Amino acid sequence: MRNNLLILFSLFSLTTHAVGKLNVQGKLATYSMIVSGETTPLWLYAGQEGRWGISGKAPFLGIASFKGDYHVGHNISIFGHLEADYNSKHFGGYLHGYSLGIDWKFLSLKAGRHVFSPVFEHGYKGSGSFLYGSNARPVDRITIGIPEYTKLPGVLRRIEIKGEVSHGFMDDEYRGAVKFHRDVMLHEKYAYVRWDGGKLKPYAGLNHSV
Repeated sequence: MRNNLLILFSLFSLTTHAVGKLNVQGKLATYSMIVSGETTPLWLYAGQEGRWGISGKAPFLGIASFKGDYHVGHNISIFGHLEADYNSKHFGGYLHGYSLGIDWKFLSLKAGRHVFSPVFEHGYKGSGSFLYGSNARPVDRITIGIPEYTKLPGVLRRIEIKGEVSHGFMDDEYRGAVKFHRDVMLHEKYAYVRWDGGKLKPYAGLNHSV
């Protein structure tokens, strides 16, 4: 059995700056991983959005990101995020994620390179795969829908719904991906319905990816 060692050196700073209706958060972090063997075990890089490669060579990872939102009015807000990463072994410097979106009441529209993870009601708890579980890098996509449970009006107020539809484009050129696919469309959606019974809230839903 191979022995694997993970060492993380982290210089982390998180700042929050709020001026009136504007809120901005920033993050800086550095990591290093040392693994004995030719490949990195899945449990070391699972759920990291593909920031680490699978090679056993000791890469250095640096992350710089910020996110912010601006409340235009009581029911409207504009939000965005940007993350630039550096992986010394596999990717060099690159834009890992970026997005710009708008929330209006219970509706949300977002475009850019962002994660879409609709599986399970309380988040994916396993090691995942490259489609589910945030193991792959984000793809450029457009997402629209109702991301949080919203009550139906009137006599149906005990019924809550949420769901989103997302169209993405898989054309990642890193690590030889273009040898197998280019400009492939990824269509995903999910829908949930829940009964608000106080402490008991049964729900049902579906997820679809193609």
